[in-house]
Amino acid sequence: MNLRGGLHAGPLYTQVAVPFIALVVLDRRAAWQWTLIVGAELAIYAGLLAAGVELTDRMPPAYGLASNLVASGLFSVLVLAMGAAMEWLREEAEAELEVAIDRRAKAEREAGMLRADRLAAIGQLVASLAHEVNNPLSYLLNNLEYLDGELTDPEHHNALADALEGATRVKAIVGDLKTFSRDDDERLVAVDLPEVIASSLRMVAGELRHRAVVRTELGPAPRVLGTRTRIGQILINLIVNAGQATDERRDNVITISLEATPTGARVSVRDTGVGIPDELLARVRDPFFTTKSIGVGTGLGLSVCENLVTKLGGVLTLVSEVGVGTVVTFTLQAASPELPVITTLPIPVVTERLRILVIDDEPAARRALERALRDHEVVTAAGGRAALTMLADDAAFDLILCDVMMPDVDGVDVAEALTTRGLDARLVLITAGAITERTRAFLAASRCPILSKPLDVATLLRQVATTPRRTART
Repeated sequence: MNLRGGLHAGPLYTQVAVPFIALVVLDRRAAWQWTLIVGAELAIYAGLLAAGVELTDRMPPAYGLASNLVASGLFSVLVLAMGAAMEWLREEAEAELEVAIDRRAKAEREAGMLRADRLAAIGQLVASLAHEVNNPLSYLLNNLEYLDGELTDPEHHNALADALEGATRVKAIVGDLKTFSRDDDERLVAVDLPEVIASSLRMVAGELRHRAVVRTELGPAPRVLGTRTRIGQILINLIVNAGQATDERRDNVITISLEATPTGARVSVRDTGVGIPDELLARVRDPFFTTKSIGVGTGLGLSVCENLVTKLGGVLTLVSEVGVGTVVTFTLQAASPELPVITTLPIPVVTERLRILVIDDEPAARRALERALRDHEVVTAAGGRAALTMLADDAAFDLILCDVMMPDVDGVDVAEALTTRGLDARLVLITAGAITERTRAFLAASRCPILSKPLDVATLLRQVATTPRRTART
């Protein structure tokens, strides 16, 4: 067909086939390029027709075929050049994207390492600080509890109650700080969650009385692996946080729920408070970050809870919506049936007078324990070396209470010496915090009962009542 009749179909097949073959052979894999080929050829033919050039059947076949092959070759070169340019641009873009991703990943790794280093430094500082604070705090609480039982004047009793409350708050703060250290000297046991939830709610009742209505939805759940102290610490922190997040201008509800999971139990603390803005959600888990006013919070609550849950093999999650409230959920692993169950049993009554050796390098700590154990015969030793010298001549003790961290001869040395002599069954270790790798390893492997400072009198008396007695004076 001529100019006025349209394009000749025969040569068009060649125009289509040649660049297609070139693209396939060179494996450019750019499907849109094939569309460019046909479009470019049609545009050139249209331009020739518009210029008045006649391409008709009268044109010699060889000339027509040759011209089409040349045109197709030029189109192929053009398209391949465009494909190569696009490929180069794509590779450059991918390279820049990879560099940007690597930079971001590196920045995140560095930030994570910096945070880990900071937490490690905090942990080391806290372990030493907790040990130094817990020692005097222990005999402070022991003496206050002693006076509480001796004073009869109401005004003196009220003043003492305020002092006990203040000391107990210090104990709670030190307990929160200790979660950032590697001081894991409490043994894991089987814990009954409904009992711990009820106990925690009793402890925070005064805090919540004028803030919110508390509801519980406790379904059946297995006993979990942990300690009453640590799980209670998690619950109290979360419940107090929920109470502090409430809006005083509206009716507030805090709901604590418990349910079983395939691997253990799940506890949720839900509030109808003000919620957390999205821009702060990423930071609320950081230690010492708080949006509360000065004196209301330390910024440790949520980070402490997450740290404790992780140590117990669980996971903590948080969901919040501004104006709706916040839900904090944590899971715990089911306890093995072989583990002992710790409950809040009454203190057993000890009718016999026991002979007890107290080993501690702090004079005030020794005196406080003497007062707490005033119904028994108490002998004291001002350190590990003095105790071993005394025991070499007289081992007739029903119970041996020994501090772990002491200068010169420490509790580890005393325990090893008593084990050699077969006296370790009478030994109870007391620790304000293990700050060396040696003591941490020893406490983790020891089969002796371990009490943590600050030591309350009830726990001490319960341990005295349950420790096996000696069968004969040796």
